[in-house]
Amino acid sequence: AHHLGLSGRFSDNANFRALFTFSKNYGIYPDKNYYHTNGENYKFDDGLKQLSTLFEIKLKNLWKNISITAAYANDQGELLSKTNSFMMVINYKLKFNNKY
Repeated sequence: AHHLGLSGRFSDNANFRALFTFSKNYGIYPDKNYYHTNGENYKFDDGLKQLSTLFEIKLKNLWKNISITAAYANDQGELLSKTNSFMMVINYKLKFNNKY
């Protein structure tokens, strides 16, 4: 597998992150032996290619103590079926007035 990650800032309050993973998957030896013993085709012989990605943006302190994170992830290839996912997180930071 090869994995690459990038992160940075657009501004003091806006960060980003991008992750990319490419893998070639060969299964496990006991499965290969089982399939060949039964005369069946083992789909991992040449390796199954897979690409997974994640893109994330985090906006801090948009309104007073509220921050928002939005992310999109994708998997596609021969190992797993194509999937798309989206996530949104809203954080509110409580502030207490402690005299201690």
